[in-house]
Amino acid sequence: DTVQCDSAGLHRSRDPGAGAFTSYHNRVGVASENIPRGMELFLDYGKSYFDKPAYTMMPFREDFKAGDKVLHSFVGIRNNLLVQQETQSDLSSALPNVILGLIHEFKNIWSSRVLNTLPEDTNAVDELVDVGVKYMDYNRSIHSMDFLREHGTCMDHLRPGRSTIEQAGRGAFAKRRISEGEIISPVPLIHIPDREMFDMYRPENQPFPISDEDTREKNSDPYHKQLLLNYCFGHRDISILLCPYGVVTSLINHSKEKANAKIVWSKKSMQHPEWLETPVSEWVNGTHSGLAFDLIAKRDLDVDEE
Repeated sequence: DTVQCDSAGLHRSRDPGAGAFTSYHNRVGVASENIPRGMELFLDYGKSYFDKPAYTMMPFREDFKAGDKVLHSFVGIRNNLLVQQETQSDLSSALPNVILGLIHEFKNIWSSRVLNTLPEDTNAVDELVDVGVKYMDYNRSIHSMDFLREHGTCMDHLRPGRSTIEQAGRGAFAKRRISEGEIISPVPLIHIPDREMFDMYRPENQPFPISDEDTREKNSDPYHKQLLLNYCFGHRDISILLCPYGVVTSLINHSKEKANAKIVWSKKSMQHPEWLETPVSEWVNGTHSGLAFDLIAKRDLDVDEE
């Protein structure tokens, strides 16, 4: 409900900058529950996103409830074995590990989302049987402040606003004073193998809404480019594009005269720094991101400076 749509004061028939930037803005994230300090943030992509062959083992919400029932059954069997331990051989003390191991073997055979909710370590069973298997990775998703200061980068230095550059639309502004040489923000990048992926073609029959099954006109030239192209980094001699998806960083505008920031390859936020030394053909068609920039202050920046 917070997403807004406007042209930042530009008029479609009078301003050449109108249409060069997206009119959608002000999308925000809202906490759906109390989030502890240092916890990683997660979104629910929806069940349909994971209903694909590549995600056959990814548990759905109902699978965690079924996993709780399986875990309670396992605990009941384990407790009965422990009661019998003193009167029988020592083999019974090892059986809980054997049973849990068999369960995980079964999940690989059946590609079971339910069995994939269960812990592999029997030492974690008693804690999870009380709180639920959905909390299996809960503690692992929380980092200390010392860890985040060493390995993370602040993402709260910028705010969006109308640019001071004529015809530019919106821009990014400093929320606080930033010192020369300081990282203003990390800029994670999605790589696009070929900029022609942003070409737009007219469907043969233009039904509305346009569906995935519509075909492109044969032997026709693209009539336009997708707007996202304006937000990506590239080079005229190569087809690959690097598209930022960080917080507010995509709103940073170009100004040769006023340049107060620069981009460098990130030392902290890069998931695959080895890609920089690897032939592009070996990673460009992958389905996950790996490169990132850091935005660095070229001089001291004042509060509210673009």
